[in-house]
Amino acid sequence: MIPVEQRQLWRPDDHPDGPQSGDCLRACAASIFEVPYEEVADLRGDSQNLWTWARERIPGLYVVKRHLSGLDGEGDPESWRSWPTRHHERGYWIASVYSYRIPDVHEFGCGCASRTNGVGDPECRWCAGKPHERSMGIRWGLHAVVMHGAKCVWDPHPERDKGFGPFRSATTFHVEDPALLAARPELAVAA
Repeated sequence: MIPVEQRQLWRPDDHPDGPQSGDCLRACAASIFEVPYEEVADLRGDSQNLWTWARERIPGLYVVKRHLSGLDGEGDPESWRSWPTRHHERGYWIASVYSYRIPDVHEFGCGCASRTNGVGDPECRWCAGKPHERSMGIRWGLHAVVMHGAKCVWDPHPERDKGFGPFRSATTFHVEDPALLAARPELAVAA
């Protein structure tokens, strides 16, 4: 793994230079595959684009993304503060984590508002017909970091020392057919 720092940082909608998505996933892929930043497609947090790019680069490689939650056994995701984490994957993988650098949004609402006409369902046990008063909690922006086993080995953000929040998902890389790598040993390091 060769660390590659992200080049684009998240900016809010009201930023003087306009909104911008971060490119942390792109930097993580460049780091894991040990290629220059420019060789990685503009992924913009899209694991489908990562899957396509990785498969074009290494035939037989596939990408799996799965949601992680309740990793501490108490129903709350683990935080980077408790790492090395009890959750691990073999080799290098990308963790999608909540970022405290991307401002929070306190969300209100309730599922009943989308199922009924008007403001909500008066019989709803969660909001009693007032979904605008039902707190759904804080929503933080997402960030990608490189993991190896159970340890974060690279945060591509320039302010990496500030840490980040709990896990959201894991993106892992798997070889569909090891014979393809045996036929092309130059790819074995990247996979």
